[in-house]
Amino acid sequence: MIVPPDPDTFAVDRGARHGPSPSSFAQAITGAHAGTGVPQLPEHTLSATHPLVDLAALCAPDLVPALRTLLAGAPAPAKVQLALDDPAVLRVELARGLRGLAVRRHLDGDGQGEITALGLLTRVLQPSGGRALADALRDLAAAHAASGDLEAAVSARGRAFRLLEAMARDDERLWPEVLIDAEEYTGLLHDALRPTDATVVSGRVARALERLVESGREGLRPEYARSLRLWGDRLAEDEEWRQAADTVLHSVQEFRRVGDRYAAALGLSRLSALQTVLDDPEEALASARGALAEAAALEHADPGDWRMSVCMATHSVARRLSALGREDEALDALLSVRAPFELLHEEAPEIHASYADYLEDLSAACAAAGAVEEALEAAEALVEARRAAVDTTGDLPGLALALLRLGELQRPLGHVGRAAESAREAAEVFAAHGDAEGRVHALCVLSDHLALLDGPPAAALEHAEEAVEQARGLGGRSLGEALTVLGNRREDAGDVSGAFEAAAEAVEVFRALDASPGWIAPALHHRAARARQLGEHDLALDSALEATALYQDLYEDDLSYGLVLAESLCLLGRLREAERRFEHALTAAERAVSLLERLHHPDFPRVTVCLAMSLRDAARLHERMGTQDKALVLARRAVTLYGELAKDDPVRFRPPLADAWRTLGSCLSGLGHDEDAYTAALFDVDLHRESGDRTGLAHALCSLGHRHEALGRTDEAIAVTRESLDVHEELLLLEGGDPLPTARTASRLAELLAPEDAVGLRERAITLFTDAEEDTEATAELLRLLRDRALAGDDVAETVSRVSAQEDTVEAVRALTAVADRLIGDGELEGAEAVHTQARALWDIHLLERPGTPAGPAAALWETEAALKSRFGLPDAAADAQAMALELLEPLLRPGRHRPAEQDGALARSLARLAAYLADADRPAEALPHQARATGLYESLATRFPGHRHALAVSLGALADLQARTGSPEAERTLARATALSSALPED
Repeated sequence: MIVPPDPDTFAVDRGARHGPSPSSFAQAITGAHAGTGVPQLPEHTLSATHPLVDLAALCAPDLVPALRTLLAGAPAPAKVQLALDDPAVLRVELARGLRGLAVRRHLDGDGQGEITALGLLTRVLQPSGGRALADALRDLAAAHAASGDLEAAVSARGRAFRLLEAMARDDERLWPEVLIDAEEYTGLLHDALRPTDATVVSGRVARALERLVESGREGLRPEYARSLRLWGDRLAEDEEWRQAADTVLHSVQEFRRVGDRYAAALGLSRLSALQTVLDDPEEALASARGALAEAAALEHADPGDWRMSVCMATHSVARRLSALGREDEALDALLSVRAPFELLHEEAPEIHASYADYLEDLSAACAAAGAVEEALEAAEALVEARRAAVDTTGDLPGLALALLRLGELQRPLGHVGRAAESAREAAEVFAAHGDAEGRVHALCVLSDHLALLDGPPAAALEHAEEAVEQARGLGGRSLGEALTVLGNRREDAGDVSGAFEAAAEAVEVFRALDASPGWIAPALHHRAARARQLGEHDLALDSALEATALYQDLYEDDLSYGLVLAESLCLLGRLREAERRFEHALTAAERAVSLLERLHHPDFPRVTVCLAMSLRDAARLHERMGTQDKALVLARRAVTLYGELAKDDPVRFRPPLADAWRTLGSCLSGLGHDEDAYTAALFDVDLHRESGDRTGLAHALCSLGHRHEALGRTDEAIAVTRESLDVHEELLLLEGGDPLPTARTASRLAELLAPEDAVGLRERAITLFTDAEEDTEATAELLRLLRDRALAGDDVAETVSRVSAQEDTVEAVRALTAVADRLIGDGELEGAEAVHTQARALWDIHLLERPGTPAGPAAALWETEAALKSRFGLPDAAADAQAMALELLEPLLRPGRHRPAEQDGALARSLARLAAYLADADRPAEALPHQARATGLYESLATRFPGHRHALAVSLGALADLQARTGSPEAERTLARATALSSALPED
């Protein structure tokens, strides 16, 4: 291999090795050699005679004998003498030899030897310069580029360009050659990642040609137009978009001046692309149409074959129309050139890249227009075009991506098996190409397709696990994507914990990457959904809030994120609903509805599904918050949308349609439309029976029971609720799972039955609530059991003991007192007395253990005692007990003007009861001050809170009665006030 040594080697070795200086010819030769700065050969290649002989042997063998003779001191031959008189002769001989050497080294595959020979050649030619040196520098740049040394290539090419540019200043006929050189040189600068330098060079050429054209050199106008196009392209590569667009537009104008319509068409096409980058879609469309007009004019006026130009220009117009949302026009444009594009591809398969791009856009346009079959046909043609071109282009990634696109279109048409095969082949193609990331993605897509096929989820899960295994070696986004898919498959298999683990790891992977919101938001959404399933409410809420915030930011920049933002809002709304923060939940649901209303289109079922779900959620929340009219409108729309979905896919959408009917029935019931609500409940039940959804059927039957009860059909309500319980019990036995629905249905059925028949159901519900660790609901059910046992005339002591064992003593006393009060309301006085006695005993024991306990429960006990005495016909005893309650209650209430309203209400009610018992005991004079005080409290409350006006009217009536019985002159005026207030109140 020839490697240039240190340039000073010649001067040092010459005297040291050969003694006296050679003859004047040798000096002339050596001087010419050294004067050119030619790098020397490495020392180990030097001959035993002289370096010049070695160099001549390589490049000019015919000079070797003469040089040897001269170096030996003999007379110079004629040719050598000529070189003595004119050293340029030797330079020519050396240049010829060096060029031949460079060619031989190139043919031998010795790239470094070629570079060394060409480097020597440029040094030999340096003194004379000119075109020969420029050509040598170009060749040297090409050799450096072939070796991968772009910086050296740029250096040599720059010298050639500057040399030619300098020559053109003296001879303007060289400017076309300078322009060609600039195109190649700036291309090399671009490859070397020096776009700004490329812009400077191309701009310099354009300005030089502009000055020449302005000075009258019209013959250079075509080159000036080309230089503007080159400058515009380089400006675009330097991301100077606006200046690039202006420059390309100028080039189009110049091409039109010289009549080059083809170049004008190309320029307009470039301009359209730049205007797209500048976010000016209307101008981009206008430029694309201008390019098409130029191409069409050529096709009609020029005998050449311009079909490809017309096809490409039409394709560009279609893309610009699509960017403006004018999908129908875009599709028409694409279809208009389908036949000529197909024919061109048959005639010239080498246009496969352009034809494949066309087919890809045609498929997308057909899909956007709802022509799914046509989209599939174009996608199939795209795959075949990519497959046929693989042998010549090696474009395996293009084939793999086309296969994935084909699968995306096959799946919605029900060809899920074919979609899976397309994804499987894509994975194999990526593997053959050595694209591990592409293979992971294809495996993820394959897993998604297989998950939709009937049968066990094992195959889909297996491919997801394979994707994760391969992605662990890659890390990054591939691992995050694979983990997300694995989470979905585990959820499909019922492994919620495993699904959560995968989703949580995906979030951590994307966080470690500091991934873009577009990657981390879906992972957060999935983690939130799985955490919700596992009851991890706080983590679910935090994840959903973060996901929603990220999707909101993405949506503000790109409206295509509207659907996923809406889905995230739906989840957030349900989490807020679980917290009983219904206003926040409703805000999220209504925001989702608003987004989806704008996106809704019959051909986009995913949007329809999400919209239907959001409408149902919003309807339920409006119903809960009392805005029944809004709830009804939303519920009806949800039923309509789910009905449309169920027509096309009954297996998937019958259950949610049934649930929507249930929500509608509840809304109708809330507005008093009981018959219509009953009809809705029947649809709910029938749809669940048809779908075979046993869980949904159990809930539907329970809802139907409510509708029967509202219509007074108790027997029918009992029958369907019992069937609901049977289904729940069957599911619990066969599948296990959450016992809460069964417990609540048992409690519901108990409410419909006579107390003696309800006892067993209450016991079952308590057991199930306890199994579900729902202690609050278990305690509430135990209290209902206590009431039913009392109503049935059973002994309540054992049930009271269970209550006291499960609750803190104070809470147990409060609960038992509430049961006793309800029994009094039911007229079951003996049972009420038994429960009350047990409560009093518990309280007395508690006071012995903790004598300083606040007297609130004791006051409630005395009030229950008073109510019992009154019902037993002992008004004096009732008054005495109520007086004790008031005595205990009043110190507990906050004194002063700013006492809370609920405390004023409690005191007013206690005073009114005492007055009523005294009045019943025929002690009106004692009752009067208590009633007057109660009336004053109610009047104060009614002033602040209109809801207390009814209580004030009642209190005024009672006060008027006592005043009349005691002979007070205020009686008539008080009665008139009571009557006037009552008449002003609404009837309800």
